[in-house]
Amino acid sequence: MKMGNYFLWLLGLCVILTASQCKKSVGPPPDNPYGLPNATQTGANTMACLINGTPWIFKWRLWTSLNAKVNDTAFSIGAFDSTSTIIYVISKPSSDKIYRLNDTAKVYGLRTVEKNCFQNPIGGYGNIVPIKSYEGEVHLTKVDNVNKIISGTFWFQIKTDYCDTIKITNGRFDCQYY
Repeated sequence: MKMGNYFLWLLGLCVILTASQCKKSVGPPPDNPYGLPNATQTGANTMACLINGTPWIFKWRLWTSLNAKVNDTAFSIGAFDSTSTIIYVISKPSSDKIYRLNDTAKVYGLRTVEKNCFQNPIGGYGNIVPIKSYEGEVHLTKVDNVNKIISGTFWFQIKTDYCDTIKITNGRFDCQYY
């Protein structure tokens, strides 16, 4: 009987010690209620936004790409999958700066949209055409020229002839650039 008590006591101690070593791995809480990835600044190569309230998250697959280009006079971030989302700004990129995306030749957001939303669609591929924003902004939160990281948030809107205005909101990107 003494041996049985000793064994139970030893077993209980092992269970307690093992359980006390468990740590639940929890990442940071989401910074949005929509299921988008958090807005990070680590070069995680992510891009996501809401398109008319529906989450869109770039996913790496065959025939997809996420590119960021930065030089002294311009920057661009583009996600290419079955559709495209691109931000293009001709201006020296710097951290904590907001750029207006207002459909000029030098500053715009772009999204591919269904052709049937427009009276005279130009270009495109198959059933989609690229359309520039008429209003929006990109906020660069980090431009790290040593580690080649560009991060930020964005939103923009695209007017259409026959469909509702396309609203790109809660956008975020965190990319390594070349």
